[in-house]
Amino acid sequence: MSDKKDFFSKSFNKTKATAPPPVVQEVIVNDTVKDIHGVKLARLTLDIPQDMHRRIKIRAAEKGMSMKEYAESLFEKDLMGE
Repeated sequence: MSDKKDFFSKSFNKTKATAPPPVVQEVIVNDTVKDIHGVKLARLTLDIPQDMHRRIKIRAAEKGMSMKEYAESLFEKDLMGE
């Protein structure tokens, strides 16, 4: 048998991990967003083809906008024509 210690024979420190410190202040994201915009928001999820997603992302970047801002601007333009 070899004099080398077997990996499984090593002793490991078995002390339990300590819990992280408590959160000082919990921030509710929905309330924060509501405070920023001053209006109640709703989430919209769309399933679109990957190619369309890529083109939207490129167009938004070309306009210096986020995809969210770009989509909102398109919705606003369309809804103003009602």
